[in-house]
This record gives sequence, C-alpha cells and structure tokens, in this order.
Amino acid sequence: PLRLFVSSSLRPFVASSLRLSVSPLPTFLLILRPTRLEMLTHGPTDAERQAIAAHVAYLTTLHARHALTLAGRTSNNDERTLGIVIFHAADDAAARALVAADPCVARGVMTAEMLPFRVAIPGDPAASG
Repeated sequence: PLRLFVSSSLRPFVASSLRLSVSPLPTFLLILRPTRLEMLTHGPTDAERQAIAAHVAYLTTLHARHALTLAGRTSNNDERTLGIVIFHAADDAAARALVAADPCVARGVMTAEMLPFRVAIPGDPAASG
C-alpha cells in the first residue's frame, strides 16, 4: 500500500485538490529509499527529522507550483520501504536539479533514482468512491 506524506494541517487541502493531471511537460518518477533503515525501525535522528520536515515542505511547494502530481510512500518499515514522487520538469537537467534540491537527497537521508515516466491513465481519486 502507498501512504501519502501529508501533515494534518494540509490534509483537507490535499484531499480536496488532489487530481492526477496530464502536464505538457515531461513527467518523471522519483524513487526514494532511506539510507538508514533504523530511521524507520527505531526513529529518526534530529538531523533526519529536520531533513524530512524540509522534504515535505519542498514537495508541498512543488505541488503548489503544479510541478508535482503525487508523492507518497509504502507503509512498511523494512528494507523494501520506498517513496515515490511523480513530477514534471522541462527536461532531464531540470528534473535532476529538482531531485538534487530535495532536502532528504541533498542531506543524504534518502537515495534517489529518477526515471522518465509516462502517465497511461490519469485518474481522479474523488471519482472512484
């Protein structure tokens, strides 16, 4: 299962505004993995906690700029744990710059793998229920 990283203060906004849309810009898939599994199993260090808070703020900013389609993570806390971000950028160089600017990536809290991505079926989560 995929769990969205959303602070409680942002949940109403995200729930009402989350729409998967097709952008004219190229789309990319970012796979994030924690560099230290103990961050999940025993809790984050203060530095990791700060990086994660900055990461969430960064993704929220990308969402507000309509550069982010979705972001979330698996709900398991083991070696298979990963987060995904689907986002838009002008080209590969711009996408790499967005990834490098992510605080968790820049601070070494998470590793990042970026791939070009094509949305096959855009969805509207509100329409399914």
